This record gives sequence, structure tokens and C-alpha cells, in this order.
Amino acid sequence: MQPIALRRPFFVVNPKSYLYGEELRALARKTDELCERYGFQSLFTAQLIDLAWVAENCPHLIPCAQNMESLKPGRGMGHILPEALAAAGVRATFLNHAENPMTVGELARTIKRAREVGILTCVCADSVDEARAIAELHPDIMTCELNELIGTGKIAGPDYIRASTEAVKSVSPDTMVLQAAGISSGQDVYDAIIYGGDATGGTSGIVAADDPFAVLEEMFASLDRVFPEQHDWNTYRYPGLAHFEAVESWPDAASYLPGGDRRALWNGDAHLRSTLVGGSVTLEVEGGALQMNGLASIFFVDYDRTRERTRKLRVIVMGE
Repeated sequence: MQPIALRRPFFVVNPKSYLYGEELRALARKTDELCERYGFQSLFTAQLIDLAWVAENCPHLIPCAQNMESLKPGRGMGHILPEALAAAGVRATFLNHAENPMTVGELARTIKRAREVGILTCVCADSVDEARAIAELHPDIMTCELNELIGTGKIAGPDYIRASTEAVKSVSPDTMVLQAAGISSGQDVYDAIIYGGDATGGTSGIVAADDPFAVLEEMFASLDRVFPEQHDWNTYRYPGLAHFEAVESWPDAASYLPGGDRRALWNGDAHLRSTLVGGSVTLEVEGGALQMNGLASIFFVDYDRTRERTRKLRVIVMGE
């Protein structure tokens, strides 16, 4: 199974053992609705018994296990089999959380097994030094969260967020960095991304709130606020006067500025979002078929909504 390609910024809703059954399903439905509305990805964790339901009923979520082990099919009573998670539609798993730590050896083996079945790994680390050391294992996501802040409603300061992100990227540039612990408001979400995180998310800040749905709405709105849509001249410095004048001098300027309306170039948000998401994706083909299960999809996203245009999709085939 081909692993999901993550887009920055993304979110994580992690109910841990606070919710299960219908309460968890209600939160999953709400998160799925917000992902569809805002166009963001979100990992959503659940008890093992609930994960298949999330996979089947919430197409905009990335179903995420709260733990996984390295065993292979066969003997292993009471353990969590990677193949069983993948068969249930699980696409990611947390590992080494402070409430369920792992030895370095078992962590390395489990990351390897996750790759074999196409499950993303989201590995937790406490200190900057620990994050740097675990990055040597090249997990898909590193969750940097100070253990002392978990469940406190207090977010780490900008120095920790910047230092831990830089530590991970210096060792494993392709690893996404999730800045968590203490996230309980929209401002916390905004700060975690602005200070350098690729993603953020919450547990008690959501599930223990008086109105979890309202908090979740606020958090997604704040994630969107990182790169808001450009609706006026002052939202972004781009495009500036020199840019407008250059486009107006082109022989085909009318196709870029219909009716001479400079507002057609208000697309600073589109440039920033496309830079974060990236302009290409690599997919494995075997036996003439894409190696994707029935739950996976490929999306072409054009963030530039200022005018109609024609886009070209280039497919490059490499290999034998």
C-alpha cells in the first residue's frame, strides 16, 4: 500500500482514551466536515475497535492508530499487528508517546514494519536532543512535545518550537514536524505553525472543552489564517506595483488581466500554499497498476482562484 503524501500544514485530533463509540464518531464526523471545508488533512486517532468505522465513514480523515508493534503474522497474542491495521484502512500510527514509551530497538523495528505496509509513523519526542536522536530513524512525522506540558493547556515557547524543528530537519529533512502539547485554542494552533511547525493538533484542549466542536472550528479557522485568501491590496506584499506593471507590458496581458483588472493577480495565498504542498507526487506502479488501495485518491489542486485558466498535468514514467 502506497503511504499517504502529507501536505503542510496539517492537523491531528487525538482523543486518546477519552472518547470511544458514538461520542468518538461524532467528533470524527465533525473533523471530517472541517477537512472538507478547509481543504486540510487531519490524522484522527481512535481506539482500535473504532478505527475501521473512521476509515469507512470519514473519507477526508487519515485514520491513525495510537500505537503499533513490530510483530509479523503468526504468534503474538494480544499484540497490534501492522497488517491488521492496514487491512482495516489505518494509514498512520503514533509511536513512543510519553504515555506509552518504546525502547529504541522496538521503535526502529516498528518504523521499518510500518514502511512495509504503507503506514505513516508519527513518533513522539520530548527534548530537542531526543528529537534529533530519533530523527536518525527517519520517521514520517516527528511529534515534538515537552512531556511536562501535555494536558496543561500551555504551549511550548517559540524557542523550543524553532529549535526542535531545526534539530529534526537537520538530520531528516523530509520528516514533517508536528508541534503539540498544550494546544487548546486557535491562537495556539496559529503560533505552532508560524513558529515553524509543519503541523499541530490537540487532545484535552478539544475533548475536555465545554464545546469541543466550537474549539475544533476555531482551530481549523486559525490553521486557515496562516495563509488566508487574498481579498485586498494589503493582505500580502505580493503582487506589488512592479509585478502589475510587468504583466501589463506582456503581449498577452489580457489573458492574465481580464478587462485590465489588477485584482486578477491577487493570488499571493495560492503561491504560498502551493509552495507548502509541493508541485509533484511520486507513485509506485507494479504490474501496470497503481499501488494504492481502494481508500486512496489522487487530487489535482489549483489554489489560484482569481481567473479561469488551462493547466497541464505532466506524467513522467521512470524505471524498467
